[in-house]
Amino acid sequence: MVLAVATKEGIVKLFDRRLIDAGPFSVFSIDAARNLEWRSVTFSPDAKYLILLTNINLILLIDAFTGAQVRDYWLLKF
Repeated sequence: MVLAVATKEGIVKLFDRRLIDAGPFSVFSIDAARNLEWRSVTFSPDAKYLILLTNINLILLIDAFTGAQVRDYWLLKF
């Protein structure tokens, strides 16, 4: 099982749950997410992507293997 941790500095760290004391096995920076508050960080059902929901209704789709931003979505308020 892989755990994801996202910081307010836009850093995402991936940990192997069995080796948590060894530290993250992958670390990447999400430039579009600097200084945003995370509301939710989750993996897609196929575990290929991270889905990051922010405090400004911005959703970022991130490649879980490379850390590249694949797409962003804005939630509209009515």
